[in-house]
Amino acid sequence: MRDPTSWTLLDLAAIAIRGRRVALGVPLVVGALVGVTLLTLPRQWTVTMLLQPEGGGGELGGLAGIAAQFGVRVPTGGATGESPAFYVELLGTRALLEPVAVGAYTAAVEGVPRTAPLAEWLHVRYQEPGLRTEQVIVKLRRRVGASELLESGLVQVRVRTRWPALSFAIAESLLASLQDFNVNQRRSRARAERDFLADRLRVVEAEVRDAEAAMAEFLSRNRQYERDPGLQFAYQRLDRDVSTGRDVAAAVRQAYEQVRIDEVRETPEVTVVQPPVLPVSPDRRRLIARAGGVAFVAFFIAVVMLWIQAAWRARSQDP
Repeated sequence: MRDPTSWTLLDLAAIAIRGRRVALGVPLVVGALVGVTLLTLPRQWTVTMLLQPEGGGGELGGLAGIAAQFGVRVPTGGATGESPAFYVELLGTRALLEPVAVGAYTAAVEGVPRTAPLAEWLHVRYQEPGLRTEQVIVKLRRRVGASELLESGLVQVRVRTRWPALSFAIAESLLASLQDFNVNQRRSRARAERDFLADRLRVVEAEVRDAEAAMAEFLSRNRQYERDPGLQFAYQRLDRDVSTGRDVAAAVRQAYEQVRIDEVRETPEVTVVQPPVLPVSPDRRRLIARAGGVAFVAFFIAVVMLWIQAAWRARSQDP
């Protein structure tokens, strides 16, 4: 037999044809097994939501404007904290999934409604509460997927389980957890800003009072300051200090009132473009695509094994 290093494509094709029973039989058997396995697996039901994060970082806008007047740069978070990518990561965190994991949900099993904790629906066997919740969160991450739609800037959230009502209930609970998280975070930021602005407002108003007192004292001692260039310059400086101080105080006061409003505002930071809807049909099994893909891989492996076997025989027969 010829040296395997000198084989051509025709030689390789001939080897595959001679072993056609293996090259074709293995992929057919493997593909059939995959198809049967997929048919026996429980059907999955998916609920899809579309979310639009509110942009702009409005909560920090007032604080950033005030800080800029003093040469301090405060990040607004509009480019990161409220971006779609941020929410994609957030939807997989424990902060959002834990409230969902500890809840109880109702779904129909063989036509009979059943209410049970999510741990039972996901077949978590741990009895210790901490381990039980942790395992539910781990399994929940496999059933909740979030992705960013780059063209529209929306966030797509998909929840998949074996029961349509359970997928729907988890999606609603996840959305409520997200809205609660946003409201609490906004209030926390607003509370911190309010404390900062309250302290700053007291300082600025004191500075304005000092500047006005200095102006009043100057005018009481220099009633004819218009005739003296030096006194005119001093008056202009004092007047500028008073005017600037009043402007800054007004801006700080306005920002302070705004964060007081934000602290109690209930408006969510995420707009639900497509709310969760109870699915009416299960997910497609894609039997042909999956079984065909596995069968193609099995065919390639079978052919390679035939070539290796032929090469081994050729070398073993050489004197």
